[in-house]
Amino acid sequence: MPVEEPQRRLASRLRYRTPDRKTGFDNNELPGHRAAIHVPEIEERTEHMKGKSEQGFTLIELLIVVAIIGIIAAIAVPGLLRARMSGNEASAIGSLRAVNTAQQNYSQLCNGYSPNLVSMGGANKFLSPDMSAADPTTKSGFSISDAGIGAAVPNPPAACGAPQVDFFSEAHPLNVGTTGTRSFSTNSQGTIWQDTSGATFAKIPAAAAGALPWCSRRAAFWLSPRV
Repeated sequence: MPVEEPQRRLASRLRYRTPDRKTGFDNNELPGHRAAIHVPEIEERTEHMKGKSEQGFTLIELLIVVAIIGIIAAIAVPGLLRARMSGNEASAIGSLRAVNTAQQNYSQLCNGYSPNLVSMGGANKFLSPDMSAADPTTKSGFSISDAGIGAAVPNPPAACGAPQVDFFSEAHPLNVGTTGTRSFSTNSQGTIWQDTSGATFAKIPAAAAGALPWCSRRAAFWLSPRV
């Protein structure tokens, strides 16, 4: 037998050995090569997780999510709209109070009332710039204006312009039902009137239906007799 024959047989045995079940190594690799690891359980689990991660949401699941979002929006949006309108109306009442205060300060200097919002701003500084930049002016979803009423005051100071014996100021929502539901008005008496219909005041009302002093309900509560 040639000498090379035993060497070939040994090489053949080393190359084609069966896999070792204990270690999981592939013993069919040639000597000196890195052996590969084959763990069937791990490979099967990895393939299962890969297939599961590639699955998306079903149409029913998406429709349920959209329905839940729609229900939440239907509940929350009207409440947010009412809160915004209440805030706008509170801002309008505060603006008319500021106009009242500015008119009283203006009358101390000019012996009369300003015929517009602009005259109370500028160098006089009776009214803030956001209120006196224009007449009418827009603030927090309301249009606010001021107008002089009655005769002009004779011989006013030069800085006063053309004061008059009274004034009328009103605030109404830009969009009734969206930016507000009530309109307001006031004059030199200091009472703030409201109209629950949101209609624009043309003058100070004479206690007409729907147009009541803004503080009437609160005053009626505190003045009512208690048992």
